[in-house]
Amino acid sequence: MGVLVGVVEFNPGAALVFVTLLAMSSVIVGGVRLLARSLICCGTVASVMWIFYAPAQLASTSFGVMSLICLVIYIVFTAWLVYHETARLNSVNRLELSRRLDLQRFTDRIRPFVAPEVLRLASSSTDSSAGRKRKRLTVFFSDIEGFTRLMDTEDEGLVAELLNSYFENMNAIAGRYGGTVDKFIGDGMMVFFGDPASNGLIADAHACVAMALEMRARLAELSSLWQNRTGGAPVRIRIGIHTGYCLVGHFGCEQHFDDTALGSTVNKASRLESVADSDEILISAQTARLLEPWVSLGLKGDISLKGFAEPQQLYAVKGLAHWHINVRGAVTLLK
Repeated sequence: MGVLVGVVEFNPGAALVFVTLLAMSSVIVGGVRLLARSLICCGTVASVMWIFYAPAQLASTSFGVMSLICLVIYIVFTAWLVYHETARLNSVNRLELSRRLDLQRFTDRIRPFVAPEVLRLASSSTDSSAGRKRKRLTVFFSDIEGFTRLMDTEDEGLVAELLNSYFENMNAIAGRYGGTVDKFIGDGMMVFFGDPASNGLIADAHACVAMALEMRARLAELSSLWQNRTGGAPVRIRIGIHTGYCLVGHFGCEQHFDDTALGSTVNKASRLESVADSDEILISAQTARLLEPWVSLGLKGDISLKGFAEPQQLYAVKGLAHWHINVRGAVTLLK
């Protein structure tokens, strides 16, 4: 840079252009410290050129040509730097996602054999705020209709056995479709799609609806078995699904942390479940817009939900269309 300043006869405009390019490159690469060192070197070389060489002898190259060369070099350098940093960040993101998936699989495997207190202690020892992120998820809520009546009329041990059997079946179904089981709430459950891994917004929503249909069918089978044992009325399921932005991460206090999703999207999915009819799968208009070509829907109408000022347009899922998206995001034809 000092040589270039000498070549253009220490022209103030040219010198300012070159020194500005040097300053920007130095800040991008190494920050303020490298900037200071570069300016010192530039001044030193320029001073030496001024003392030992006649500027007129170095002025054979025009200022315009020299400026163009420097500008091209700077643009190429900046492009290379941005590409290098982008590739590095993508690599780090892929590695982080892979580690999170491995950790989630490991946690799911050891969870039945480790006391909850140990898992909470391990969670609390990490930085709880670092893993929080805002992501667009498809959230699922379900509730068994008629289970409270079953609890009031049957032996508690039998009811616990039936409930555990139900959750075991539902958890297996959620795992096959790539859903993250967030929690069990009484006889209900919450599942979301899109974290820690996602196949794309549409594929996640489709997998959630396909999971809901299989869960409903499986509960119908379980209900027949339960009736044979208890002689009671059949049990049915209500399901609500909504797609939107959630805050995902660790929440709680030092003694107890939960990995969960929070936000109005979760609340709305829960409200949809609460207004669904027996064996009905209700989805929001946001989810319906994603799935309209892939899922057969029926308009439920505008329904008022608790906590929402305006009535919400809801749709009832009738089934999957002939074309569907599998859990890997590919479009295939149902046979």
